[in-house]
Amino acid sequence: MNPRLLDKLSRMYPSCTRREVEQLAASMDGDKYWRGPKMHVFAVALTRARNRAGGGRFARATGVGTVWVPERLAKFCRKGKVLLILTEAEPMRTLAVLSWPAFLYVMRRRNVEKLVHRVSSSGIDVHIDVRSAKRMLNANET
Repeated sequence: MNPRLLDKLSRMYPSCTRREVEQLAASMDGDKYWRGPKMHVFAVALTRARNRAGGGRFARATGVGTVWVPERLAKFCRKGKVLLILTEAEPMRTLAVLSWPAFLYVMRRRNVEKLVHRVSSSGIDVHIDVRSAKRMLNANET
């Protein structure tokens, strides 16, 4: 693994252990992605969303290649963030950007379906950190 990448990711996520940072770097090197419910996929962003296209920008992600990121989420999309991607449309559309600690929190709690449902039903594009992930998953159904 690239020591500069590990150093950058450990500075980006100071709350993560060295092992968690190494897992993130390995998933970036190994082109890994995680299947979500129905037509959803979690992938790690490899680039910032820079190239403009139709009310959003394009970014590269592991496993799926190029994805479209809405303008509101483009400022949060950068190397090492986890993208929640809807794969049914072409080009694939990013619904939410998660930090690595928030993604680990959701996966450990096994609440992927609940998170995807909340993001999809809200209709707005969101950036999710650990605090907002806890709030989304612990909120009562209304």
